[in-house]
Amino acid sequence: MNGLTRKPPILELILVSCLLLVLTITVTGLQDKEVQFVTNAPIKASISNVLGSNASTSNASIRNASISSAFAGSMYKAEKEFPDVPIEVNDKNLDSMRMLYSPFVVDFWEIGCRPCKSVDPTINEMALDFKGQIVFGKLCIDRNAASKKKYGISRTPTLLIFKEGTLVYRHVGNYPKQKLEEIILAALDTS
Repeated sequence: MNGLTRKPPILELILVSCLLLVLTITVTGLQDKEVQFVTNAPIKASISNVLGSNASTSNASIRNASISSAFAGSMYKAEKEFPDVPIEVNDKNLDSMRMLYSPFVVDFWEIGCRPCKSVDPTINEMALDFKGQIVFGKLCIDRNAASKKKYGISRTPTLLIFKEGTLVYRHVGNYPKQKLEEIILAALDTS
């Protein structure tokens, strides 16, 4: 065999079986999310070693094999997706959301608040209009007392505007969509 030693076929079967299983699990979990695949040279070399030096390990075959969520940190990275609807925010995820998304605008609202109800469709529209640029979130202060206290929310609706995880502007009250857009863009432009 040209002086080359070939790995036992059982290793090839195990590797292919694992990749197919992980691919099935991952594709089910990804559904409509966009993912950017990144080839990792050491992993490509490891696959070459397992399959044998004569095996084809083109970028396309490695990319297809790299859908594995079990190796997510080293095999691929998902692009951060900016949703087109507001994210449901609560005491547990507010800090991680404001760090993950920049800019991030959070609508603090409360149950029974008429101005909150009237600004709700405007927030939904702006989330769609600014998809890919600004992420919007909604937090009910009746269910999230820690966030209400932390940010000193006393009146609703209150919009908190975060840029790179830092609070850059606070706006209280309901205004027409165009005015809210101007307020948000101005706050982000000056920060």
